[in-house]
Amino acid sequence: MLDSKPTLRRWFVSDSRPAMLSGLAVLVLSACSGDGAGSWDFDPTVCAPSASMSRWAPPEASYSLTATYGRGEDEALMDVWGIAAAPSGVLVYDAGATQVLEFDTALRPTAVYGREGSGPGEFSYQRAIHGDWLAADGARFFVFEYRGISQFKIGGGFQRFVSRRVEFPETVGAIAPFDGGLLYASDRIDRQTGERSLQFWFLSLDGESEAKLWRTQPMPRLPGAGGRYVRGVFVGQGEPLWSSSGSCLFVSDGSSPWLLRVTADAKGGTDTIPLPALSPPEPTEEDERELARLRARAAAVGINTGSDGLKPTAPARWSSMAVDPDGFVWIALTAHLASQDRPRRVLVVNPATGASREVVVPRFPGVFLRDGSYVSLWHDPEWGAAVLEKYSSSR
Repeated sequence: MLDSKPTLRRWFVSDSRPAMLSGLAVLVLSACSGDGAGSWDFDPTVCAPSASMSRWAPPEASYSLTATYGRGEDEALMDVWGIAAAPSGVLVYDAGATQVLEFDTALRPTAVYGREGSGPGEFSYQRAIHGDWLAADGARFFVFEYRGISQFKIGGGFQRFVSRRVEFPETVGAIAPFDGGLLYASDRIDRQTGERSLQFWFLSLDGESEAKLWRTQPMPRLPGAGGRYVRGVFVGQGEPLWSSSGSCLFVSDGSSPWLLRVTADAKGGTDTIPLPALSPPEPTEEDERELARLRARAAAVGINTGSDGLKPTAPARWSSMAVDPDGFVWIALTAHLASQDRPRRVLVVNPATGASREVVVPRFPGVFLRDGSYVSLWHDPEWGAAVLEKYSSSR
């Protein structure tokens, strides 16, 4: 176990509160020392886990594959843009098939929601950079589209549609139920200066339907080449990650050895949780060949991925983040392109103490099931399609 006992860094919080979120403070990221004006004693119990250790990462655990979906006849997942937990299993948003599929814990399909179209309870395929555009809160699930938010009752049917009425963000990495609405993030980039920020937007599902900017988190600049800034996995630049649990939000810039922790309580506390300074393994010859192949494919369709000598301003270290139902934060160490289908090194972090330990899992969890197992979603290059896999742990 990697037991870090950090001194959590505090940040100043403004007293002004936006109307769209009662009890949520506008968070201003300007560091202050211990007892200065505007400081307070951060309450670590707000984000405390509900157990002494994660049920999904017990000591000395090994993981075995216990169910799959996506390789059998009539099991095609065309273009998956989201996965979420349901009371009886898993929800998957197959944007290519314009529907949401519900599976039981054995990954057997049990229900289908939605269909192609532009009316109530219907979806239209969106030709854009996709993200994780499905979220659930236990009783309902939500699908994020260009037009707005579609809400369904799990085990029931369509309930309502909420128009978004806001400029579609450049990149939506994920959505999450939050304080009676939905939270989503936009990776904002100034192509002239390379300045980058992660903007969090809140969309109320009752009454006011216009999305409101909740907070902005600065991110490292992008590297430059030929007078312009280049973005993409091809140059190894860290990508912002975030996940939430209840009233707690966790943010990473994909590179630095820390997590930003934000609480949506009356104080709106913000601090950082130090992480061990782990580094990804050096790329192998196989990794370099895969990178060259992807660059060639990108160049064939007119995408500039930068020169071989381009150095990232924030080298990618972390690639995925999730919070399990016990409240522990999972963050995966970046794997090289040719190593995506190999076991992954993951830090499981106690967000109240900052203590963390490393585990190795076959694939990064997408959904945690109540029996201590988890489901992963990944794109199998051999099959050319998405595959669901369930993994169970044993001590």
